[in-house]
Amino acid sequence: MNSVFKSWNKNTPRGIVCNMKLTPVNKKILTFMASTPGRWIRIFGGVTLAAVALTQGGLSLLLLLPAALMLTTGIMNYCPMGPLYGQTIKSGELLKKLQTYDMK
Repeated sequence: MNSVFKSWNKNTPRGIVCNMKLTPVNKKILTFMASTPGRWIRIFGGVTLAAVALTQGGLSLLLLLPAALMLTTGIMNYCPMGPLYGQTIKSGELLKKLQTYDMK
C-alpha cells in the first residue's frame, strides 16, 4: 500500500491514486483550458447551464452544481484539469510550467 502513495504529490486530488500521463495532446488541452479563451468558455458554459437549470426547473436544477463549478473555476482563474496531471490548479502557474515542460 505504501508504494501507491509514492506517485502522489501536493497537487494530487484525494481519491485519485495515480496521475494521468501528460502527453502532447493533453498538454495542448491543458494549455487551452488554462488560457484566457478557456477561462471565458468555462464562464459562458456556467452561465448557460445556470440559465437552462433555472428556466427549466425540476430535475434540471441539478445542472446548477456543474454551473457553479464552471463559474467558480473561470472567475477564480483555476484550471480544474491541472491536478489530474499532477500540475497546479492555478492557471498562471500552470501556463508558465507547461511552457518549459519537456515531453519525454
